[in-house]
Amino acid sequence: MGAEVIRILKSLFSIHPDLRVGIGSRRWFTPLGVLGIMGTGLIGTGSYVLPDFGPEREADLADTPATLAIAEPFNNDIPVDLAIVEPVLVPEPEPVLKSVTVGRGDTLARLLDRNGVPRQPAYHAIQALSKNFDVRRLQVGQEVNLVLDPTDETQLLALSVKPDVDRIVTSSRHEDGSFYSDVEMLPLDKVMIRAEGRIDDSLYMAMDRAGVAPEIIAELIMIYSFDVDFQREIRQGDAFKLFYEQYLDETGAVAKHGDILFGNLTLRGKPLNLYRYVTSDDDKIDYYNEHGHSVRKALLRTPIDGARLTSRFGKRRHPVLGYTKMHKGIDFGARRGTPIRAAGDGVVERASRYGSFGNYALIRHSSEFKTAYAHMKGFARGMKKGAKVKQSQIIGYVGTTGRSTGPHLHYEVLKNGKHVNPLSLKLPSGRRLEGEELKTFQTMLAERQVAMANTPVMTQLAASAPAATTAPAAGE
Repeated sequence: MGAEVIRILKSLFSIHPDLRVGIGSRRWFTPLGVLGIMGTGLIGTGSYVLPDFGPEREADLADTPATLAIAEPFNNDIPVDLAIVEPVLVPEPEPVLKSVTVGRGDTLARLLDRNGVPRQPAYHAIQALSKNFDVRRLQVGQEVNLVLDPTDETQLLALSVKPDVDRIVTSSRHEDGSFYSDVEMLPLDKVMIRAEGRIDDSLYMAMDRAGVAPEIIAELIMIYSFDVDFQREIRQGDAFKLFYEQYLDETGAVAKHGDILFGNLTLRGKPLNLYRYVTSDDDKIDYYNEHGHSVRKALLRTPIDGARLTSRFGKRRHPVLGYTKMHKGIDFGARRGTPIRAAGDGVVERASRYGSFGNYALIRHSSEFKTAYAHMKGFARGMKKGAKVKQSQIIGYVGTTGRSTGPHLHYEVLKNGKHVNPLSLKLPSGRRLEGEELKTFQTMLAERQVAMANTPVMTQLAASAPAATTAPAAGE
């Protein structure tokens, strides 16, 4: 209260810089009278008692108008209202929001530099962001949002990226200039999708007509790639069933696809059912048939998605050399750049150029098995001698390097150092559930069947379509 009184005093007394001028006149007493009226509100008395200045002075004050003349010296001809004027608050300028797109060859540091952010704050902002996001995963076309100081747009206040559909990572600036990072998770609604269809040409085309997303199709093919040769075993009239998760954003649009919980392929009237299950003793995710037998095997039958078999294992006339030669592997024709996957868990023994094989990789899976991959366009990041790989991990991309007539993958399997036919190789089965684990699995299986029965089919029957034409075969 005291400070407020002092402020009002200063404001009132600033009306005239020299209060000694006109002492004793009504002009001199007027500010004090105004102060007294205002003091009524400050001390809450509800009334103001005029000091006893005598009848003459009281009469002078009583005749004083409700305005105060301001001049140097006072000028009664210029009236000024004594009403208290509220101060005008000027809002602070809003931060500048800027969205920039990652271009080819861009790094986050290069992007910030191009937008005028000095190197030192850019470095600290990136360092903070790196705690929650691998900045090397920045993709071409990805948006980066910048928040800049409105008074100096070279000063970075914050930056954010959205690496996933349900996650935003932000690096924000403290008042002292340092940066910190936080993560915002976006809410998504999970829905269950059930799809069925008949195969009249290819599994991919049939599932696509049924409305199944390409990512789910590719995952289902990978799940069945241990047991099914998609080049030879799919026939017209075969069928599929599928039950999987889908996630929607706040607008109801599909944000991402979840796990496949159940898959069925009926080939020549024989059903192959697979259920996703996490074993309780080791938390491993795998797919099991209705008897609790895992589909997983040591090696994949096909280490490439959507490829066609163009050359088999055994003696053949070489397409380049022109004479009969033993073909120690199998060839898969595919478009240049198609991902190639590791057939099994293992350690890379070689990833380099290797004579007529061009870009070549050799992976040791155990003391018994090795696999080789040739003519690749290039290697996946991290592929080098001594690197560990997981089954289905991308290790390279289809190309036509070395002695090759077109883009394809040459794939070999070595058992105890000798080449064997990958298509006829018998591999041990995966885990078989027993005891309490099997009982838990069977309970889950029954619950999942009820959930599927209560979910409407997205498409009852995929319409037939003309068979797709195939491109000419490519070989070594």
